[in-house]
Amino acid sequence: MWAFSPWALKVNPLNARMVAPAYSPSRMLVGIMGKMGSGKTLAQSILASVLHEKTGLPLFANYTLHGATIVEDMGKIWQMDSAIFCFDEIWLSADSRLWQDNVLLTQWINQTRKKKLLVFYTTQHISQVEMRIRKGTDYLIYTQRKGREFLWNFIDYQYGQLGRRLLLNDASRFFDLYNTFEVVRPISMSGVPASIRGEGGKICEECEQPFTPSEKAPWAKVCFQCFKRSSKRRS
Repeated sequence: MWAFSPWALKVNPLNARMVAPAYSPSRMLVGIMGKMGSGKTLAQSILASVLHEKTGLPLFANYTLHGATIVEDMGKIWQMDSAIFCFDEIWLSADSRLWQDNVLLTQWINQTRKKKLLVFYTTQHISQVEMRIRKGTDYLIYTQRKGREFLWNFIDYQYGQLGRRLLLNDASRFFDLYNTFEVVRPISMSGVPASIRGEGGKICEECEQPFTPSEKAPWAKVCFQCFKRSSKRRS
C-alpha cells in the first residue's frame, strides 16, 4: 500500500477544484490546528472524504460526516483496521492536563501504523493534545480563515519543516459534508475488550500495558514491574 502524501491533494487557488490524491492513505497521523471558525473540521472532512472516495477505505468519525460511520466509544475505535478515522476536537478525550483515560487512547494511537489507519484529528492548539499523541503526529495542518477563503498550511511535524500552503476560496459546496453546529462529545472509554484492558481494567501509565492491581492497592496506576523500577530510581 502506498503511503499517503498530503501534497498529492491540490487546490486550485482560482476555483478550489479538488484533485483526487494519487496515493492511498496508510499508517499516518495528521493533526489539524486552528482557531475557532478557521475551518479545522472543514479541512478534515474534505481530506477524509476525498481519500475515502478515491481509495474505497471505510470512513469513520466521531461526528456526523457524510458517508462515515459514527464512532462513540473506544471499543469501536479499537476494532478499526485499514480505515480512515476523523477525530474531531481530540482534546476533549485526550487533554494534555488529564491522564487516566489518556493511557488507553494513546496506546491505540501507537497502534495506528500496525492497523494501517489514517487518523485525522482537530484541536485549537497542538499543546492541548496529550504528549504521546503529539509525538506520534506526522503532519500538522494549520488552518486560517480570511473572509470567505480558507488557507491550509502543511507542516512536517516530525522535522518542523513548513510545506505547501493551499488556498480554498469556494468552500460552500463542501458545507453539506457535516453539520458545523453539531456539539462534539468526548469519546467513551467503554467497550474495550478485557484482553486489552487487562482483567482489572487497568493500563499501566508507564509501560502502557494491561495489568491487574493487587487487592492491597486497587488504586494503583502502574504495574508492579514499573513500580519496582521507579522505586529503585528514587533510592
